[in-house]
Amino acid sequence: MKMGELAQFLGVYRGIKKFQGYFFHPGDLKNDIQVEADLYETRWIAGKIFRPRLGAETQIQPQSLGNVLIISMTNIPFLAKAHALLAVGLRLRGYQPLILCSSSSHRAQKYFSIFGLKDWVFWDHWVRNFSIPPEVTRIVDDFLACNPTIQDFKKWKFHGVYVGKLALSTMIRRELQGQFDLTDPAQQKSLHEWLTTTISNVLIAEKLFERYPVAKMFVRDAGYIPNGAIYEVGLNRGADAIRFEHAQMMGQWMVKRYNIHTRGQALFSLSPDTWQGLCEIPLTDEQDQALTNDFIERYTPDSARDLYQYQQGKSLLSREQIIALLELDCHKKTAVVFAHISWDANFFDGEDLFDDFEQWLIETVKIACENPNLNWVVKLHPANVYKLQREGKALTEEAEMVALRRLGTLPDHVKIMHADTPVNTWSLFSMIDYGLTVRGTIGMELPCFGIPVVTAGTGRYNGYGFTIDPQSRKEYRSCLLALHKLAPLSAQQIELARRHAYWVFLRRLASFDEISKMTTRVFADPNHPLHHNLEITADSLDELQNARHFQRFLHWVTGEQSALDFID
Repeated sequence: MKMGELAQFLGVYRGIKKFQGYFFHPGDLKNDIQVEADLYETRWIAGKIFRPRLGAETQIQPQSLGNVLIISMTNIPFLAKAHALLAVGLRLRGYQPLILCSSSSHRAQKYFSIFGLKDWVFWDHWVRNFSIPPEVTRIVDDFLACNPTIQDFKKWKFHGVYVGKLALSTMIRRELQGQFDLTDPAQQKSLHEWLTTTISNVLIAEKLFERYPVAKMFVRDAGYIPNGAIYEVGLNRGADAIRFEHAQMMGQWMVKRYNIHTRGQALFSLSPDTWQGLCEIPLTDEQDQALTNDFIERYTPDSARDLYQYQQGKSLLSREQIIALLELDCHKKTAVVFAHISWDANFFDGEDLFDDFEQWLIETVKIACENPNLNWVVKLHPANVYKLQREGKALTEEAEMVALRRLGTLPDHVKIMHADTPVNTWSLFSMIDYGLTVRGTIGMELPCFGIPVVTAGTGRYNGYGFTIDPQSRKEYRSCLLALHKLAPLSAQQIELARRHAYWVFLRRLASFDEISKMTTRVFADPNHPLHHNLEITADSLDELQNARHFQRFLHWVTGEQSALDFID
């Protein structure tokens, strides 16, 4: 027997490997010690919640309302604790939580155990025990033999699941590239592997749902595999599906209920039915001021609310200072192209005029070059810095900038603002005349100040009355060539935009603040396991059950399934 096999037999293999890792990466030891301290503190707090009551275990036993599948493919303490709170809350309401995770997520399992959650389903075990049927390879071969376009990938479904979109989105995210040459043999091989994996995930998920009937389901990262495949199979099976992601603001969570007919709607949005009921309700003076305060607080350079601290250390400049900095023509209006990160969350929601974020950016800048009647500023997304650091990469040049270089030297009326610009984004609001996005958050912010926004994608706020939404690439091009002639938004459109923004930014998010406190560490250390953390603050089971906002959220989860949007 080899030494490695002997170590595995004796149950010490993982410990030996970890010790070896500490030798080569001593910083990991310090991180693990800090996590153990956090586990100890969380265990102590959980004990205060559950132990004081005799028979507390029986009080949180599920009744017969069905299984809730929480797709928790994470080993991050911050998310594990959030999922644990969610599971405990649903268990108190009579549901049986099932935690779908990886068997290697030992850290997350420790946190779940603290809250008495041990009903785990290990996805990697299901994958390991699955043999890919020969017809899967044939199906993928036949699809790729037709020389599919990006649009073909987006539309391709297997067993009702958008496998082409999921595979391509995951591949783009893993490679940190916005586009691929679909005719390149190496890329085709990689695509073949991703498509095969995605279809296999669908077949495995179908078996999983046969084994575990699911009444409700929570998922994050629903555009990537395996989460996306499991989520879409659940939708097809009629599960009450809720997407659940942490928001950019401290202590806030983005949630939305989905069914087979609404899966194209963006997570952070108001569904058409919700908007129809809210758009007729004027804001009170108090609500309007609250929205203004929210804008200021979110864009303050040292904001304590910004989870990612995108504006930290950046300067608020005047209109004149920005014009001078970017060498803009002060006699022209200015259009700002708010670039998306080309490799992040691609194809998650809605439909796009262009194949992908990168193609939209390139084609938009080409049109900008043809229209010298405006100053054009291409603003690369500030999240590039944080997200690349999290991937273990320094920001040398954004993927979007690499793509833009293919256009050659840009004319003087087109300028670039890089992701690490020292300029606070709020400064731009004073000098923008027009904004451009696919479906970014900026598209519901700028109209609040009378600034027209041209969109190139659906699924979030298009058609709600305060954006310009071309229906074709030809119409989009014509709009941009004549953009300098477009008037500011009307007072009615501004009012509509502010109503929308109020409900989205201030009332659309779920909060666990009454029972937990969200924290963040030094911005420059995004890979620390406790970079973002959740400190449990509830002292008792009564406090958990009486937390107004948390219970309102749980009431929405367990209530009428036609209520797609949570409104607090």
